[in-house]
Amino acid sequence: MSGLLGLLLQINWMFAHGPQLWWLRLPGGLIGGWLAARGLIWLWARFSGRAFWPGWAGVGRRLAGRRAVGLLAAGCLMFCYLASMGGHFYSFDSWFRFLTTKAIVDRGELIIDPIPGRLRPLYSKTGILQPLAAIPLYLISKALPPDIDPPMDLKGPVKPDELMASTLHQFTTPLIALVLYLTLLDWGYARRVALATMLTFGLATIAWPYARYHLAEPGLALCLMIAVWQLLRFRLRLKGRHLFWSGLAIGLGASNTTMFLVVPMPLIGLYVAWLLWPRRAGVCTSWPQAIRLALCWAGPIFVAGLWVLWFNWFRYGSPFLTGYEGDRGFPNFIYDGRAGFSLAAWIGVHGLLFSPGKSVFLFSPPLMAALLYLRGFFVRRRAEATLICLLCLGWLLFYAKWWAWHGDIAWGPRYMVPVTCLAMLPLAQAFKLWNKRGPLFKAALLGVIAFGLVVQGLGMAQHFELQFSAIVGENQKNMPLLHYIPHYSPVMGNYRMLVMGATPDFYLLGKPLGLALSLAALLCGGLAWLGASVRRPGEPS
Repeated sequence: MSGLLGLLLQINWMFAHGPQLWWLRLPGGLIGGWLAARGLIWLWARFSGRAFWPGWAGVGRRLAGRRAVGLLAAGCLMFCYLASMGGHFYSFDSWFRFLTTKAIVDRGELIIDPIPGRLRPLYSKTGILQPLAAIPLYLISKALPPDIDPPMDLKGPVKPDELMASTLHQFTTPLIALVLYLTLLDWGYARRVALATMLTFGLATIAWPYARYHLAEPGLALCLMIAVWQLLRFRLRLKGRHLFWSGLAIGLGASNTTMFLVVPMPLIGLYVAWLLWPRRAGVCTSWPQAIRLALCWAGPIFVAGLWVLWFNWFRYGSPFLTGYEGDRGFPNFIYDGRAGFSLAAWIGVHGLLFSPGKSVFLFSPPLMAALLYLRGFFVRRRAEATLICLLCLGWLLFYAKWWAWHGDIAWGPRYMVPVTCLAMLPLAQAFKLWNKRGPLFKAALLGVIAFGLVVQGLGMAQHFELQFSAIVGENQKNMPLLHYIPHYSPVMGNYRMLVMGATPDFYLLGKPLGLALSLAALLCGGLAWLGASVRRPGEPS
């Protein structure tokens, strides 16, 4: 990670001062960042037990806390995401969510096109959670100077309110990684194992590019992770409030997309029913106790379900209309143009798992290593591991039949982003065995992570819509080329654009703020790793 940040610093310097000696600066930044981190670790190990600073012992104990390590690592990811921000929107879905935020703040309504005399008001068919979450950022944009240096998108300069709203998931995604870290700690893994898995998820999977996009998927991932984490905490502590927080997370996710009431809610509901079923050696020993705890979980979901029904009625005149009825695309040689869940499931499953343009393993390479260690992950908590596998499988099958299983226009398998964090949990088993394996294992694992970093870098370096519009065309008849032909894969397309000299899509590249954010990320990441290196009494190795 330190080498990566050193590389980013050199790239930032080159865009500020020119590409002279780039072939020397790039490897120099990579090696220099790594050596700097090793030097800091040596200094800490050499002098932390000595009296060159009497207060260091207290600082070391604070850094070694599970919360401190997690928060520092989340801060590292947040600064990385902000340093690599694009500063603009990337799709119409993002724009519609922003227009809802704008309508709520400016006019106190949900109509996104206040055209006088329009027979039917136009509402965004997306949920309400994300537009509400973006309100503080939109209000901050009101205080920005009007002459701020605007980023550029495909349509020209971007306004300050769009710039601020586009940063929403650069704060949301570090929270997803933090919940992953806390989940692994409750699972029984050591802090360094949980930290390595957390940083791998945040930097080497599709989570990094999607932190730049104003789409719903990162928010759904956060809700799903909190729901699973709180169930695990309930299993450990038997406190009803954890069931309530789990149900509330599902309810909030449902307010952003009704899909939460179709796949996660029933599967998690079956797990809760199994967990609370009264039995002699179980969590509950009587039906009144089981019913009371079940209501703690189901109450927020019931309220959220009523909200979703009312919200649909308010927008479309019927509680059972979601706005996606009749949603379809242009026919091509794979898709016949029918609406809804009209696709054969095997087409979507193959595309999401193995296609060169949308495979989850291509866009999140560490998932390959996580899949190999799934068996060892089951050993610790079989019931919760089974739940996680069913959630990932159910999510995959649900979107495999949707006509737009690919989620275009987007970078990679957009609809698989919410379960990527859950699918990364077994990777902790690989890091747990790090010291027991040989150099071949370590080289293979580091190679997969490095490949993930390269893929995410390519995804952020160029605007993916450039290749989409050039290949697909207006009627989208050539869309399968992006999915199934390796030559037209978005990864290869972004690489070719970068080699040809296209301007990278980083707003802060070459700016002092970008350099400051990169240094802040390096500092937080280094402190997190140092804190996790302190062995605490009773902690697993």
